[in-house]
Amino acid sequence: MKTWEALHLSRPMSRAVSELGWAAPTPVQAKAIPVVLAGRDTLVTAQTGSGKTGAFGIPVLERMLLRGNRTFGTTALVLSPTRELALQTASVLKSLARYTAFAVETVIGGVGGPTAQAEQEARLRRAPDVIVATPGRLIDMLLNSFGLGDLLASLEVFVIDECDKMLGVDFQRCVEELCRVTPSTRQTLLFSATLDERIVSLAVLALQKPIKIAIDPPHAVASSVQQQFVQVQLLMSLCASLFSEDPWFQRQQKPGQLRLCKDAILVALLRAIADEAGGATGTRTLVFCNSRYGAQRLELLLRLLGPEGGIERDEEDAEDPEKAKKASKPLLKQRVTRLGGDSSQAERLQALEAFKDGRAEVLVATDVAARGLDVEGVDVVIEYDAPRVLEEHIHRAGRTGRALATGVAIVLVTDADEDFLSDLKRAHSKGASASNTLLARKLATEPFRRVLRRFLRWDVEERVDGLVRERRLDAAIEGEELRVRRAENMLQHRDAILARPRRTWFQTAAEKRLVDDLHARVSTGELSQKAALKELSKDAQNYLKKTERQARFEAARGSRKTQKGLTPEILESIKEKKRAAHLLRTEGSSLAQQRLQERKEKRSKAKGSGKAKRKEGLVGDMGPELYLPKKRSKPSASGFKSKKRYKRR
Repeated sequence: MKTWEALHLSRPMSRAVSELGWAAPTPVQAKAIPVVLAGRDTLVTAQTGSGKTGAFGIPVLERMLLRGNRTFGTTALVLSPTRELALQTASVLKSLARYTAFAVETVIGGVGGPTAQAEQEARLRRAPDVIVATPGRLIDMLLNSFGLGDLLASLEVFVIDECDKMLGVDFQRCVEELCRVTPSTRQTLLFSATLDERIVSLAVLALQKPIKIAIDPPHAVASSVQQQFVQVQLLMSLCASLFSEDPWFQRQQKPGQLRLCKDAILVALLRAIADEAGGATGTRTLVFCNSRYGAQRLELLLRLLGPEGGIERDEEDAEDPEKAKKASKPLLKQRVTRLGGDSSQAERLQALEAFKDGRAEVLVATDVAARGLDVEGVDVVIEYDAPRVLEEHIHRAGRTGRALATGVAIVLVTDADEDFLSDLKRAHSKGASASNTLLARKLATEPFRRVLRRFLRWDVEERVDGLVRERRLDAAIEGEELRVRRAENMLQHRDAILARPRRTWFQTAAEKRLVDDLHARVSTGELSQKAALKELSKDAQNYLKKTERQARFEAARGSRKTQKGLTPEILESIKEKKRAAHLLRTEGSSLAQQRLQERKEKRSKAKGSGKAKRKEGLVGDMGPELYLPKKRSKPSASGFKSKKRYKRR
């Protein structure tokens, strides 16, 4: 099906698709839309940027249109792992539902002011037709908001976007809880760019006879993306030779020296990208880090070297006018912003909008931006920290080369990342990425040496470390101010706060701590996702035993809890009654045992005397012949004792 007309969409849907500029359905849309319209559970895997949102959004809305333009209750639920992806998905669905009467609402945390949650609750009480949500906030609404317990009772379609992430250790329990509270007759749709056996085995629990649609082979990157890697160790000797007399470099251990080399490589790559594009505004570059601290540090580094950095020119260059003119120019032309999990939601949205609008040419981000975000015009993706697994690289590289556009994905690889590099080469050799190239990128020596000289002359690393310390101090001060404001608010509104009903959650505190611990270990690379899920399932098996022990303990302690608030005299009388009852029980049991023993002795004496009397009387009257054993009769020739018994048989 190469045209929208072949899919026989309704007029409102065809008009909305046309206004979005979608000239023809993508391969995943052409295959998935008829299957979803048929009502079948579906498991879809396709490359990033292949149109998966339209692949489930169009048939879900079309199915609702077939029943009429009005529905009663929430019909579809779309789960997303991040707030940014939920907002993006809701925006696409609202555009598709533009010419219908269907309402699409977003349920996420961290947005708006103090009344944002109350406003979301009010909108959910109207039972919108489609809900796009993150799992944590949705479950919190269902459990703790008045009148929303049956919100999903009429649900017909349950969509899990980025299912490889949603079925990971950090979201698996939430997804299972939502599967439990939704009707079993629902249609379940799973969409992801990467798929492994772990996801398939868990998907069977939620899907009923699913149809699997695989558009591309596993671990495939779009054919328009050129993959490159830079081996950092090859440039370490040049760094060591230039910084051999630098006191800061000599104080650093090997990780610190390696970080300096990676910083210089990143700056050299950004300079080369700007030169190739003919200016800073020609390209958009996305830089990925594995941690929030690393993203924060890189943002400070690139801003220091960029137009907003304000590094003073050197005194020796100031003597020569030509050198002074060159030194006054910043090392980087691009403006920088950051998207990380430690930022507030307002700051994250502002950074994303600045990157989309062109007010910043470089976006430094963690894996928050690696899932589903569709930013038009991302030309280059640089992975400053190599991903821990190949699936993360697939999602990161998928931020470029979207909708058949060309792009470049560059990974900085150290000796510690050899496992990832071997996996990448193996996937490429097996044909998973045969349509695109995998190249070892080599930096020009002279531009890289020039960047290193600037680093040495300006003491860049020491300045960045100082900025990081200042940022941490500011964050600590803000945290203390927040605690003070909370304490003041508690003192001022204590009665109103304590009068509120306590918020509940479907997990215990111990279970939440276990999930958080496993997620942290997976994030740091200490534990694999598969091992973490195995540990989580083992904990689920032990949960029943723990709850049974807890129930017995609470039952034993229940009588003590009910006695709180009584006067000492009443408590003493209760204790006296308990002691008297205990004494009565012990005395009664001992008396019963004594009487039972007496009855046994009497019975045994009576039995013995009766036997002796009977024996004496019988022997004296009738003689001992009666007690001799009787002789057995010989059996008949037929083998039976008598003819009468044979007849009975």
